[in-house]
Amino acid sequence: MSFLALPALLLFAAVPVLLFLALQRREPRQLEVGTLMLWRRVALAAQSAPRSRRRLELLFWTALTAAVLGALGASRPAVQAAAGDERVAVFMERLGAGGHEPELTEALERVRAVVPGAALELYTASTTRVAEMPDDVVMLAPGTIETELAQFETRTAHADARVLLLCQPHPAAERMGRVLPRDVARRAGVLFQVTTHGETVQARATRGAPPLVIGLKLEGTTDAGPDLIYRYSPSAVQAAIEDLHSNRVTLAHRPFVVGVGAAWGSSQHRALYAALRADPAVGEAPELWLGADDQSRAIRLNAGTSANLGGTEISYDSGHALFADLPLAAFDWSAGGRLLDKESGRRPLVSALRGGERIGDFVQLDETAQVLVFAGDPFSDAPILDAALLLDNAIGLIIGERPSRRARLTVSGELPSQRAAHAAPFEPRGEVRLGRHAASAHEYASWLLVAAACAAIIAASVSMRRKARPGRSAPAV
Repeated sequence: MSFLALPALLLFAAVPVLLFLALQRREPRQLEVGTLMLWRRVALAAQSAPRSRRRLELLFWTALTAAVLGALGASRPAVQAAAGDERVAVFMERLGAGGHEPELTEALERVRAVVPGAALELYTASTTRVAEMPDDVVMLAPGTIETELAQFETRTAHADARVLLLCQPHPAAERMGRVLPRDVARRAGVLFQVTTHGETVQARATRGAPPLVIGLKLEGTTDAGPDLIYRYSPSAVQAAIEDLHSNRVTLAHRPFVVGVGAAWGSSQHRALYAALRADPAVGEAPELWLGADDQSRAIRLNAGTSANLGGTEISYDSGHALFADLPLAAFDWSAGGRLLDKESGRRPLVSALRGGERIGDFVQLDETAQVLVFAGDPFSDAPILDAALLLDNAIGLIIGERPSRRARLTVSGELPSQRAAHAAPFEPRGEVRLGRHAASAHEYASWLLVAAACAAIIAASVSMRRKARPGRSAPAV
């Protein structure tokens, strides 16, 4: 218990004054009686044994209570609570990837050295729970360093201070608090990017020892400034790349199976099929069929009927994906004299017009975009390079991915970011402003002042009632 306004205790000086005045008042020593004899006896008794008892009335007690409570309330009595620990929000930029985070303990120890005794709240951007991290770590959405810092700043408005562990300095972090290096030494040979181009694998890593590979053959190395790019070709169905820092990805062959129907039988058809480099249909269902009339995902040929195409004009849906980068002049859609029925219910892509009126179509796409129907066979009639481009677009239209851009290998696993791969020590920046929390005080002045006001009201009420009541006169002698 303490008093926050000590001068107010001077009001207690009114208490002894009230007591002194109350004790100085005496009972009257003379009594008026109705007869001379009684008067003499009472007077003699009063003189021989004077009364010393003091009678303190209700007015006195209420006034005294009001003075005491008012003095205590004005002095603001309070109970001091112990000061709590500061809460420091710590943002840690990931140095590893997946469920692995190197040198986490050392990094947190450096934070505790900056803010000793503070309670730490750890924040990091990751989609994977890291075993080494505390259970109460707050996971932010991964993104660019700017978006991660913005999330951290918004989520930590309640914190007393902020400390940020970054792989590299960033201007936006310095205004938030103290910025410390995530790592105290530059690492070499960190693998941070693996991409596939057809059946070629490219791995990008910082300078140092080359990655360890399984099921891959090194084809060459390219100097890319602070990094090195390694090119590999797969030598097995399953492959893996791993650096010396336990960053690892696995690669698996992605099959591409294409079925061949009866209508796909010309020599140019076989050359186009070979150019697709499709996998043999061994235990795998084809993703689409070429020249098949009874399959749900297929390219159908020679599906039109003979028609008189004299005096017709050709209309294209030029913005459609089937004609992307396609030299349309290389195709004679009317070759073979076949035309698809315009009432088939399919979407027309290449149509025949006569007198401005559509009389039929050369190419149609069904409503599910799973079957592409040709009235003739443009893959045999057009030059092989143009036919290959048309086939590439047609397959991409059906399966959603053009074979020329299709990744033949799938990459699994997480790698550190480029910032993490190039993490380097730097001088700490920014400031951390911490001051111990002041001990919180719980005051009771309001309750005491209310009680003093109630006592003063009672005293005023008693005083007013006494003034209003007529006094008793002594009986006349």
